Amino acid sequence: MPEKPDNSVQAGCFCGSPKDFGRLRDALGGGGREGWERYLRSLGGASADLRGAALAGADLSGWFFEGVDFGGADLSGARLGGARLARAKFDGANLAGAQFATADLEGARLSASEIGGADFTRAHLRVAEISGGAARGASFRGARMYKIRVSACDMAGADLGGADGRYAVFENIDLTGADMRGSNFARAEFRNVSMRNANLSLAYLCDSVFESVCLEGADLKGCLYPKENL
Repeated sequence: MPEKPDNSVQAGCFCGSPKDFGRLRDALGGGGREGWERYLRSLGGASADLRGAALAGADLSGWFFEGVDFGGADLSGARLGGARLARAKFDGANLAGAQFATADLEGARLSASEIGGADFTRAHLRVAEISGGAARGASFRGARMYKIRVSACDMAGADLGGADGRYAVFENIDLTGADMRGSNFARAEFRNVSMRNANLSLAYLCDSVFESVCLEGADLKGCLYPKENL
């Protein structure tokens, strides 16, 4: 039988708001996500502070966390599929192996976060920011990455197949061995990016900017990319 998700929430090195922490703990303990959403909305636009919360393995699928600060939190292996996380902050958070499939992360910020093996399949990442973190083997398959900004990030082996990353900006990124088949990164900017041995077959990168991009060993079959910039 599959293991029951761990919905416990512990303080650990918690440094956020005790009130916000207590409200979430009560909701996970049986109060339900509807009450948690009402509480967040009652804050009148202010952000809830859950920095340092220990939520590893928790099932938070479909929960409302817009604007919440998860800085330094442990969400490794957590289930956040379909969650509403617009403008949420994950600075220094552990998101390794977390599930964000179809989640709304518009305008979210992931700075120095561990997201290796995380699943962002078909997630909404419009104008989100990912910087200074590790995303090796993470899946962004079919994700909406319009105007996303990614910098100083290790994304070796990441899956971006079918992703829509028009006008995205990638700077100082390692995409070695990444799967970008059928993706759309038209008018994107790639600066100091390694795509060594990446699969770019049928990818659409027209009108993109390529500066110091390595395509050694990459599969470019059917790929439309700005050869004049290389």
